[in-house]
Amino acid sequence: MAGIEGAKITAYRYNAETERYESEGYSYAELDGTYSVKGLRAGTYRLKIEDPQNNFVKEYWDDAADLDSATNIVVAEAATVTSKDAVLCTTAIISGTITDA
Repeated sequence: MAGIEGAKITAYRYNAETERYESEGYSYAELDGTYSVKGLRAGTYRLKIEDPQNNFVKEYWDDAADLDSATNIVVAEAATVTSKDAVLCTTAIISGTITDA
């Protein structure tokens, strides 16, 4: 399997006051697919993984279709959480030609 260089990983932190997950930080994958979202506070997070080129289907960790069904990742203060890997599926394509009347 090859890494998806440039894939965007967004970390959403749970806000107990608003009862919502809010974007806290993001990172882009390296050539080999590795990434690190840095500068996060302690809390409960969910990840969104997407390919800016739209060659792969967006997903939320761990194999979820949306933020509400994503798996929580608990991050302690000054901790490093590893092995939050994802495998993205290739997108399907519909094409055609649009012309005027």
